[in-house]
Amino acid sequence: MVFYYEYRTLYNHNSIRLSSGVIKNETVDSPFELNLIVDIYSQNYYEVEINFDDLEIPCQVIDCQLESVSRMNKAHFQCLYKVTLCFNRIGSYKFSPLQLVSQSSHGIWARQIEACEFDRSLHIWPKKEKVNDEELRKIFRQQAFMSQRTAPARLQTSRDIFYSMREFQYGDSIRSIDAKKSARFSKPITRLYEETKQNNIFLFLDLGRNMEGNIQGSYTLNYYFYVMVSLAQTAMELGDKVTLCGISDKVEFLYPNFSGLESLQTIMAEAHKIQSHHKETDYHLINNVLETYHVKRSLVILLSDFSRPSVQKSITEIVRHLGIKHIPLLLSLLDDQYDIEKNLSHNVTEMDDYKKLVYSMAINERMKLFSSVLSTSGAFHFNVNCSKWMDFAPKAFRFVRESFVN
Repeated sequence: MVFYYEYRTLYNHNSIRLSSGVIKNETVDSPFELNLIVDIYSQNYYEVEINFDDLEIPCQVIDCQLESVSRMNKAHFQCLYKVTLCFNRIGSYKFSPLQLVSQSSHGIWARQIEACEFDRSLHIWPKKEKVNDEELRKIFRQQAFMSQRTAPARLQTSRDIFYSMREFQYGDSIRSIDAKKSARFSKPITRLYEETKQNNIFLFLDLGRNMEGNIQGSYTLNYYFYVMVSLAQTAMELGDKVTLCGISDKVEFLYPNFSGLESLQTIMAEAHKIQSHHKETDYHLINNVLETYHVKRSLVILLSDFSRPSVQKSITEIVRHLGIKHIPLLLSLLDDQYDIEKNLSHNVTEMDDYKKLVYSMAINERMKLFSSVLSTSGAFHFNVNCSKWMDFAPKAFRFVRESFVN
């Protein structure tokens, strides 16, 4: 990340330049160190003050100190400033112009200089709290049990299973059925080819009114956007083809067939343009996108808030159709203040706490019922706490991917 500005006075051609800044950390609530180098091209040293008052970024300047002043040559001074910031909310931002206030050594004159913007965006990611391994195993075991023998392709008898799965033999790029072994053991025996382990992963981000609002001071959409990028990066590291799609009442963006980590730079550069729309999301667009690419079998991931009953009704109809050919994975975010375990362990003394507890219990029961309905279509659904969101989502993806491949 680079600051650059050059200023020359009208009379003596002195020059002051803010030349560089180095990023060391980019997470919420973590100290963020920025090294600024100010070059002063003059025979005399001028004091330079950096003004952060008009910085249009949700951050707090903790410290700004002059580390050193070096005389490079007869008419060149170089100052190193160390700035410590702390960001208040996640998102994609660009620094507004910094203000440099320079004055002569005797204080005879002072000028205010405006440095130009950074040459790229700054991405502030959510905190990543690690999920307990025992908790993970418990959740995954429950999901595996709920989804076992419930997908339309997994019928009751071995013969029905065999003939229904034969439909995937020529359209499935991941596995095919060994007819002889299947007939011998009266159950489908699949063959996995090493050269065809590249899976198709479709990531759909809801950009409708479900993404409006805030969670812990940050826009809800930003949490879903950064976990989408994290899932795409995880999938590409595993060698899968990834397609990113944002939907509201129409397809807002579509990035097909990502296969390298360099491809993420495109969407990260345009992250500040991705916004939610005050419209109901048309989830039938998911089927339209899949039919456009003529995919036979894929892992379809949908990121949205599924707590609303109207959304659950729409999604249930879509997932029933998706589960025939694909493996649906639904991920939704739960604000920590509505965590049922946290509220039950807290002593309820005020009316606000009681209302929050009742609402948490209602959401918990509604999500359990929703997950059980989705499991009948062979879909996976996880409702994740905000603090564990960034760590849990990639692990849930790996868990579903293993059941998808094997």
